[in-house]
Amino acid sequence: MSELRHTPAPWHVAEYGENVDGSTKFFAIKRGAETIANLGTLGNNTQLIAAAPELLEACRAIVALADGQGRMNMLEVAGMARRAIDRAEGDR
Repeated sequence: MSELRHTPAPWHVAEYGENVDGSTKFFAIKRGAETIANLGTLGNNTQLIAAAPELLEACRAIVALADGQGRMNMLEVAGMARRAIDRAEGDR
């Protein structure tokens, strides 16, 4: 696999600030206390962006399995992909 060129997982969504009605005003992607990206009010896409490292890892595992070089079996890779998809869709 290629060298890691991004901030390693896990990433999470941080909400801060409030609108007059009490709803969240701003979002950021963080790893622990480190802010990776300020997203402003892009709330609809924050879970997808926060899941990016897991999605990339699942894609790499799928490609490795297809190339016959994977260390995981199909069920393990499918489980990894399902968890990444759930996280991207905000189900986790």
